[in-house]
Amino acid sequence: MKRISRVVIAFSLLFLLTSCGSKDKEEPKKREVAERINWELVKQVSGVWLGEGEKEKKVYTIAFKDHELFINNEALEVTGTEKNMVLTQTEKGKIFFYDFQIEGDELTVMPSFPVKEGQTGGVLAPFKLVPIQHKEVEKRNGHEEDVVTYEKAWQDMYALYNEQTPFSLSITQYTKEGDPIFEQVTFDGTQLSYTHDNTKDKFGEKDVKNWHYKQLDYKEKQGADNKGTKAFILSEPVEKEADKEVVFDW
Repeated sequence: MKRISRVVIAFSLLFLLTSCGSKDKEEPKKREVAERINWELVKQVSGVWLGEGEKEKKVYTIAFKDHELFINNEALEVTGTEKNMVLTQTEKGKIFFYDFQIEGDELTVMPSFPVKEGQTGGVLAPFKLVPIQHKEVEKRNGHEEDVVTYEKAWQDMYALYNEQTPFSLSITQYTKEGDPIFEQVTFDGTQLSYTHDNTKDKFGEKDVKNWHYKQLDYKEKQGADNKGTKAFILSEPVEKEADKEVVFDW
């Protein structure tokens, strides 16, 4: 009888340990998506923003497309809206929640991540985003009006750079076949960032490059015909693999 009791106790302990182990292995879950979402409120999150504080002082580009938000090209699934709050979560990789509180012209971002049941933590420090000057231009071959708009936009951004004022300039160029190539130059008040995206170019390398530079100048650049032309030039790259200069002329 004692032997049977010991066997029963042993099996009971094994069951308890197995149950606890399976709970520990449970992965944190994503949020459920609400049935009703205020998409007009979600659209208010889109824009170009500058993070406040030393750690978050960088430019954030938030775009709204096909009922999704993209923050610096990372897709966020919108899970709900509450009063002046937009609730989101990452779609790929490790689960993170990014909740945006709209406060007038500013945003407060409240990041967090799910934790296992019974554990504490998961809440990260909130940070604020403030809007910055942003312009979008197109540059098409043979369109004189594009050249004028393109040059004017660069002149405006260069003036902001000299004032140490953050800005963002988005440029869309087109190949001979009509495929778009996207470029973006941002300035956070200290450092310049350059993004080149040709993933929509049917005959291109289809990659996204993101480099940082310390200097922006407007000066004469020698062309292939040995004639000097004025151009805006990013120089003094931070990354070793980056191009030494990025030239914007017309």
